[in-house]
Amino acid sequence: MLLRVGITIFVFLSLAVIFLPLMVTHWSWANLGVFKSNEIGDTIGGIMGPAVGLIGATLTFLAFWTQYDANLSQRRQIDIQDRRARLDAFESKFYTMLSIHRDNVDSMDINDVEGGKVFLHLMDELRFIYWTIRFFYREIFLKATPKSLLTDEEIYQVAYLSFFFGVGEKSTPLVIDLGGIHLEGFIKDVHSYIKEMREDNDKKKLQAYTVKTDNNLTLEWKRVHTLAVGHLRRLSHYIRHLFQTVKFVDDQSDELLPPYAKYDYITNLRAQLSTYEQLLLYYNALSVLGEPWLTIEKNKTESYLVKYCMIKSIPINSANFYLKPESILPDANALGKPMFEWMEIRKRVADITNKTRNKEIKN
Repeated sequence: MLLRVGITIFVFLSLAVIFLPLMVTHWSWANLGVFKSNEIGDTIGGIMGPAVGLIGATLTFLAFWTQYDANLSQRRQIDIQDRRARLDAFESKFYTMLSIHRDNVDSMDINDVEGGKVFLHLMDELRFIYWTIRFFYREIFLKATPKSLLTDEEIYQVAYLSFFFGVGEKSTPLVIDLGGIHLEGFIKDVHSYIKEMREDNDKKKLQAYTVKTDNNLTLEWKRVHTLAVGHLRRLSHYIRHLFQTVKFVDDQSDELLPPYAKYDYITNLRAQLSTYEQLLLYYNALSVLGEPWLTIEKNKTESYLVKYCMIKSIPINSANFYLKPESILPDANALGKPMFEWMEIRKRVADITNKTRNKEIKN
């Protein structure tokens, strides 16, 4: 557009230069009284000097502007290519990390159980260990030492650490170290209790353990492996890599990946997690080991678990011990994404039921 305007001005000024002698000497409106050759030359020179200078300045400005515009266009093209290159590099690493996650799941094994099915058994064991430790605290430890009161959180931390590291000569000191010196006596006693359970189970050759919950209901754990054998080998790399994958996406600049784009990429990761993987992720986040999942980092407003709805697919009623997810997590994240798919399904079912009833009433 600017180039066209510049060419138009240039043509107009050029025509003015060509016809200027005629205008000066013959057009009555000029009325300069110039008729001699030397007077005409001086007059035209005096008039055209500024005009020629203006033409030169205009052409120089147009040349610089055209170059400036070309530089801007080139810079924009370079920025586009650079962003595309950075996005390609990000996607390459992200999908590599996604592939490693799938390999981690496929390499899981507990005796004859392999792959994603392992997480079902891990959750059953964690639930059983939790209720076993609560039963021991309520029915044995508290009666023997009435003043040794423990909070629900302390009981859960001992349960998760015992599940993760195991119960044994090498594992118990690790649990004591992380659980805190004030829980040392309780941890030693409850680990001795679990060891006795294992020995008694082995002697009787039972295929299942049982324990009474707070509601006096009997919870059964079918034996797949030794109770509280520990899962440091299985879970440490798996959970650490999962966390680093989410952190890698979240750490990208908003210029490269806006928040909604980050959410979409994490959705691809979350889609790889089975229901029981997400359930175990939630209970890991409640422990001292998985606390970063629920920690709000500096200059951020949401934790990873909330920001990316990491446990969206779990059935709410399957998280049936210790803290329920809906009691500590919001209904939606900052983008308005629902935290639990289960609640969405409940609402859809309720809407369908109400519509059906309304139709029946009208009929």
